[in-house]
Amino acid sequence: MSQTLIRGSTQIMPGTITSALLASTLNLPTSQLQEGAKFLKSDGTVPMTAAFNMANFGISNLATPVAASDAATKAYVDALANGLTFHKGCRVVATSNIASLSGLATIDGVTVSSGDRVLLIGQTTGSQNGPWLAAASAWTRPADWASGATLTEGAYFLIDPDGTSYKNTKWICTNTGTFIIDTAATTWTQDQSGSQYSNGSGIALSGTVFSAKLNTNSGLGFDGSSNIQLIADPNGLLSVSATGARITAASAGGQIIVANASNNPAWVTPSGDVSVSSAGAMSVNNASGSGFLKYGNLISNETPSGTINGSNTAFTLANANAYQLELFLNGQLLEPGVGNDYTVSGNAITMLFAPLSGDKLRAYYFK
Repeated sequence: MSQTLIRGSTQIMPGTITSALLASTLNLPTSQLQEGAKFLKSDGTVPMTAAFNMANFGISNLATPVAASDAATKAYVDALANGLTFHKGCRVVATSNIASLSGLATIDGVTVSSGDRVLLIGQTTGSQNGPWLAAASAWTRPADWASGATLTEGAYFLIDPDGTSYKNTKWICTNTGTFIIDTAATTWTQDQSGSQYSNGSGIALSGTVFSAKLNTNSGLGFDGSSNIQLIADPNGLLSVSATGARITAASAGGQIIVANASNNPAWVTPSGDVSVSSAGAMSVNNASGSGFLKYGNLISNETPSGTINGSNTAFTLANANAYQLELFLNGQLLEPGVGNDYTVSGNAITMLFAPLSGDKLRAYYFK
């Protein structure tokens, strides 16, 4: 059996296939696009061939510059202007004393590897604070924090996304003036800038402390010991006891819970065409004259009689009366009514146009 196709010359309106209708997975080579050779690729495989004019627009989400020719973010430039000197990020931070600066220790829940940068801020000997390179033997200072080097205030470290308590945190050396590495004690503080918090539904925020904000009249609440408790709605069916929460008010059988006029849950007996037994069985009234259509009256995929030859417009259904007729041409649903694709009277269909040889006409309706 041949595949049903929509005829492009007669069933697709010219100018209606826009770019938004193309599949997102469409693999159209850029070579087939106008000036496709000039398009940039996000993987960086197509470089610029001339100066790029941003037309007064910005570029966002830049990486921290490393090479001399790298572009710099505003935050990086502002930090330099404000006296901050950025250093390479550390994998973890240790806030308590590390007795032996050697070996691959576990810090903040992470076992460091050789070459990992570790920021120490809680050493008993304050001159040992600052970044170190972990090793299986003795740890060493990194090149940007070399032992004996003289640095100025404003060292800034971004902790890489690792660790349990301090992942994705930022730290600043708070020493003032100049100081000598491994001679002067250094002090460090966590940079909280850029962190914003706001309370949401069910949460209260006071300063930096979050707490639960629960209803004390109904639903969830606190008892006198700050334990969460379930409080019953006095207007509803929910009750709370030592054995748990349950629905109260016995049903007469064959009832369901709905919201009453006061918007409180209540037992009601279904009415109309649906009934529910006390055993939970639901019945639908499908008796004759109730307004229900029987599934056995559904006619599907019928081919109306009549010649499909490009000139005939009259077709006939197998049943004298057709209700809710849906007529498809080559899989496309046609529009009924005067001036549209077709009109129907009883079982007679009159097309506004003549289907072409090879077209497929299919009907779905209730008899």
